[in-house]
Amino acid sequence: MIRIKEEEIKIQNKEGIEYLADPSRQLSHALNSHAQAFNKIYHRTGSLFESPIKRKLVDDETYLLKLVAYNHFNPQKHQFVDDFKIYPHSSYHKIISGENSFLNKREVIEWFGGISNFIFFHDSYQEEKEFFYGIE
Repeated sequence: MIRIKEEEIKIQNKEGIEYLADPSRQLSHALNSHAQAFNKIYHRTGSLFESPIKRKLVDDETYLLKLVAYNHFNPQKHQFVDDFKIYPHSSYHKIISGENSFLNKREVIEWFGGISNFIFFHDSYQEEKEFFYGIE
């Protein structure tokens, strides 16, 4: 889940001419560049991502909270682990830990009204998998 700030981004092209960039398009370019670099390093071709990345406007606070939890439940949904909390690559661990990271943990915790509510929200819906898996 990536939040794109819809504000003007001024970029200079090779000729030094400034122009306004579309943040969504810039993200697309960054992901494409990442895929190309990965393919070059590992001598592979083709798409790096299994399917096209979905872009969806999140303009509802409740939906935002459900989306955060949905992302944390994905490893369990796809049966990588029996419990999403033990998946080592989840941001769930970083958010509840005191470790430094590039995540804006404070903001995410504020969305839930505190760390205990963040944990409770995830715990209370762990058994209601269908609730989260219906989110697209």
